[in-house]
Amino acid sequence: MYTAKLKFPFHVKTKIIYGAGSRKEMKIEMESREKKRAMVVTDSFLYKNTDFIKNAEEILGNYCVGIFNEVQPDSAFEIVDKGAKIAEEMKIDTVISIGGGSSIDTAKGICAVVSTGKPVKDLMGFGGIGISRLFHIAVPTTAGT
Repeated sequence: MYTAKLKFPFHVKTKIIYGAGSRKEMKIEMESREKKRAMVVTDSFLYKNTDFIKNAEEILGNYCVGIFNEVQPDSAFEIVDKGAKIAEEMKIDTVISIGGGSSIDTAKGICAVVSTGKPVKDLMGFGGIGISRLFHIAVPTTAGT
């Protein structure tokens, strides 16, 4: 029998806002943390075929400084690194992922790359990234996320 030698505490500091109209809380959450510059991370389907992203832009107003809509299913490292480069160029302080697991995971990867300055492929494993420099708001659009 194999016994894992890795032992660590796992603390999650997560706030969940649930219910009809919860998307309107995005800007309020940013304001409460004195954040001013958000990039929305999503896939091209949601961007082109729904009002989700347009609605988010309206809610955020001037707080939304850009949209990264190149998320693919199980995004490749290159997509995450490209999103991080754009995030750095825009000088964002917040990433808002809207979509399913791939959008949320891509956004988390973008936060990690921006926070460490390392390409996402170099962050694989259990080394940890420390505290993210970016605030992340996730707006899941699927029940499984």
